[in-house]
Amino acid sequence: MTETQYQLKKLTRQRIWLHIFGIPTTIMLGVGMYGYFTDDGQIFHPWLADPQHCLALVIAGGILSVYEMLMAIKINKKMVKLNAQSEAS
Repeated sequence: MTETQYQLKKLTRQRIWLHIFGIPTTIMLGVGMYGYFTDDGQIFHPWLADPQHCLALVIAGGILSVYEMLMAIKINKKMVKLNAQSEAS
């Protein structure tokens, strides 16, 4: 296995872990919006009856989603660069 292939495999693993990290952030966004826009948010948890708690979930989920997106862009740029190097060789 060449160094380039090793780096690509490493970046692929990082991308998988990044997508796993994105699952809770998506859930936070969804639950927060559900609790904010519906009247029966407390069916899931009494905490969702308060709109401020729901907005806190949406804000935290949004910030983490933006972080995930920025990291995905960074990893994808590295992967494109490595793929171009391996094709040129």
